Amino acid sequence: MSLATLARRLPLWSIRSRILIIALLPALLTEFGLVAHFTSQALSNAEAALHTRAAGAARALADALPHAMAQNDYARMQMLLDTTMANQRLALAVIRNAQGEAVMRRGSDRSGRAYRQYAAIRAPGGTPDASIGQVEVAVAPNQVAPYKRETLLNAALLMLVAMTLTTVLAWRLSNRLAGQLRHVG
Repeated sequence: MSLATLARRLPLWSIRSRILIIALLPALLTEFGLVAHFTSQALSNAEAALHTRAAGAARALADALPHAMAQNDYARMQMLLDTTMANQRLALAVIRNAQGEAVMRRGSDRSGRAYRQYAAIRAPGGTPDASIGQVEVAVAPNQVAPYKRETLLNAALLMLVAMTLTTVLAWRLSNRLAGQLRHVG
């Protein structure tokens, strides 16, 4: 059955058309709203997880560095930096001394759009206010791109399935109600 045949069989203002519109419109708007809401929520959760991972990496690195910084143990600093870079998939990690000068740097942020997090390196056994340096880490935002793509594809497929199911159910409802109204009238 072609679309033109379907349009001829279903006049625009027939009782069946009206029932179909009344059944479809709220359902489709609700489906679209729910899918859009939950998709945007999933995408914002992915962004938040990226920020959390960067903050956790900065804190972990800052907590591991005080003794190496105090003893100027560059081999240990390099090992900690390389391990953190590999485990946390960081785009950039920088260790700065108390004067703000970069002591060690790994990776790069070519785009300038990475999520950056900072953490102070506290003196070992010292007062909480005694900072001997700072750690800067950056996570590239393109790490969530595959997740975003998959989420949007799943949302589109969900919308397609939901619209198809809603249309079939609305079509059956309009057939039954229109048939009953024809017998009455």
